Amino acid sequence: MWKYRYQQYGGPDVLERVEVTDALSPQAGEVLVRVQAVGVNPIDWKLARGDYRLLTGFRPDRTPGSDFAGIIEQVGAGVQRFSEGQRVFGMLPLLRSAGSYASHVCARVEHIALVPDAISITDAAAMPLAALTAFRALFLHGRIAPGADVLINGASGGVGSFALQLADIGRARVSSVSSERNRTFCRELGAVHALDYAAHDPLQEGSLYDFIFDIAGTFRYKRAIDCLRNHGILVTVQPGIVALLRSVMPRRDGKRYHLEIVRPDGRRLNRIAEHAQAGRLKAPVEHVYPMDQVEQAWRRSMGGHVQGKLVLLV
Repeated sequence: MWKYRYQQYGGPDVLERVEVTDALSPQAGEVLVRVQAVGVNPIDWKLARGDYRLLTGFRPDRTPGSDFAGIIEQVGAGVQRFSEGQRVFGMLPLLRSAGSYASHVCARVEHIALVPDAISITDAAAMPLAALTAFRALFLHGRIAPGADVLINGASGGVGSFALQLADIGRARVSSVSSERNRTFCRELGAVHALDYAAHDPLQEGSLYDFIFDIAGTFRYKRAIDCLRNHGILVTVQPGIVALLRSVMPRRDGKRYHLEIVRPDGRRLNRIAEHAQAGRLKAPVEHVYPMDQVEQAWRRSMGGHVQGKLVLLV
């Protein structure tokens, strides 16, 4: 067995691959998965860079990664819904020190789902964190209904590319905000109006939405709130004290603000898998890197403007 780890904060060069001598065994309610592919998310290198060291500690010893897809090699006590040899995908808790950049992971059964026959193992690895974030924002907190006007800022990235498709599945009218070169990509994923952020102001006077998903974190709070209809909701994924306070403080106008911090959720991952199996949802993967090119994958992610997701193939 092996894993990648970092023991100091920094860029991609802090990663090192190490051999693991101690055998990994699943506990009760867990499965041992031989990892075949790993999804790359910005949170992976942001944690390694030390952006959230108040949460993870000032002396790190972590294996990065949350998304994974692979084959079950062993099941722990009490596991009945899964068995050895099945293809599964899932998400590990974000602040767990033992992440998915490894040959094997142990995951709780409530955090995983079966990989649909219709999709590849690399596509499955691209889905969990990004698709779950979009699903929770749209349907758990946003509760979007058919015909709702939805605005997605940062629509061409990992979370945005799934949010576009899921909003379309929910029969919402979707407007996307991205760069000019990604407008066609956004239309293909369900955007009715694909806006170039350099040429159009989606929050201009008179614009009204039922749901605004500010993934990029570039909208001013007051302007975005003012563009919501009554009982509308503004959702962000950019953490911070101000965002946290705004999300817990009630507003008098009936509008809501929510900071989405995704968590593993096998039940909703099953819903996502059903959409993928039916062909309604796809994983837009820009590039698949071999695992030993993890530093190159991180540098591509850190450069911004990834169209969809990046995946590491073990």
